[in-house]
Amino acid sequence: MNRLRLNRAAVELPFEEFAHLCELLESSFPQHSINKLSQNNRLKRLWFAENWLSTIELLTLANSVRVMSEVDRKWTENHTKKILGKSTNEQIGSVFELNCAAMLSEANLKVKPGRNNSPGYDLEVVYHDEHRLFLSLKNHDISSFENDFKMKSETIFCTINQIFSLTGVPTFVMIDFSQYPEPGVWKCVEDFFCNTRFESNAGFAQPCPDVSITYNELRPEFGKKFALKPFSSQVIIKAKFHKNEQNNFVSKLEVAAQNMRDKLGRKQNSTNVVCMRLHPTASVDYLEKFARDILEADNDSGVDGVIFYQPSVVRKTDNSSVVSHFFKCIDTSRWNQWKHGVLFRPFIGESSNVKSRLIMRGDSKTLLDDVSSYIYQRGELNYQFEYRTGTQTLSNPAPGILSNLTNEEGEVLKGRIFSEQEDLLLI
Repeated sequence: MNRLRLNRAAVELPFEEFAHLCELLESSFPQHSINKLSQNNRLKRLWFAENWLSTIELLTLANSVRVMSEVDRKWTENHTKKILGKSTNEQIGSVFELNCAAMLSEANLKVKPGRNNSPGYDLEVVYHDEHRLFLSLKNHDISSFENDFKMKSETIFCTINQIFSLTGVPTFVMIDFSQYPEPGVWKCVEDFFCNTRFESNAGFAQPCPDVSITYNELRPEFGKKFALKPFSSQVIIKAKFHKNEQNNFVSKLEVAAQNMRDKLGRKQNSTNVVCMRLHPTASVDYLEKFARDILEADNDSGVDGVIFYQPSVVRKTDNSSVVSHFFKCIDTSRWNQWKHGVLFRPFIGESSNVKSRLIMRGDSKTLLDDVSSYIYQRGELNYQFEYRTGTQTLSNPAPGILSNLTNEEGEVLKGRIFSEQEDLLLI
């Protein structure tokens, strides 16, 4: 029977704490409840993944349950029930509330969860001088536009692999959409690969307007050679954001501010702040302009500040991956952060005031990142294992790219710790 799978090598925690958090996960989210969830449920996908990223996400959740159970056990249990429910929005929202409250509490702030009858806010931070900061928590997950882009990109990736594997030549393919692709454009690309006879190892094509396709032989890293089987390939697909991508984030912010003004209003000796979790696709710079418009409007918006929280996976200079917790506070003269500021202390990962950057990799080289486009990147580099002295390593050179070792029989050795995609599902 499938059980919770965590990778001990993913984190530097004392064994006793690691074991305690594992037990807490299994008691808070019973196995029989996990088994009832759909295969695509985010918690279930993490539960059985066993890579470094799923381990970090689950341990973060366990720590939040541990911290907030000491503050308000009933409130915490209510959120664990929602996390096990069928609604993805409720699941992500409850995880965010737990994690946010725990990060504030771990920073030695006095946090009081709001009750069901507490309109307009979710958390209350109480300071030594009895000043109260009301936090309205809002979550904006991956948009339908980006989700559709990724699903269609996965289909194209499978088509490309099927076709180019027949040539036996390791292949790198880049597809660049200069506009957000509509269904007819996706079909044009699919037809191009299905109906073209690829007799050369390199080429360039524009099968329809606003699309360019480049393909060439994929070169191995210096001193290595690809195995004959399985086929090695890498695909990068880029597309400009849908015209409404950033506007969706803006509308969510406007609704949050209006909800706080209408339901909470102004209370004596208090501050009203909206804290919004953003998907990595969101442009914080773009949103900041609208946040300031709301905060500085002639009519009282009912909000004194906005906090943007954007968790993501980033690559460090040594090519290792880490979960980055980016925070940006937008304040006004009505919010004295020197006296009544907020601090967040993540359980695992790094707090940052620098936005994340996406790393793409092609033809054994690191390519530029693009913050104005959707990016799909996937590939498997299957290197021939050589019987010689020294170390031969498995690696994860870029998000979505796995570097494996293959023996003479074509059996592939993969690193279980590596995550095929570095998208956060719950944090």
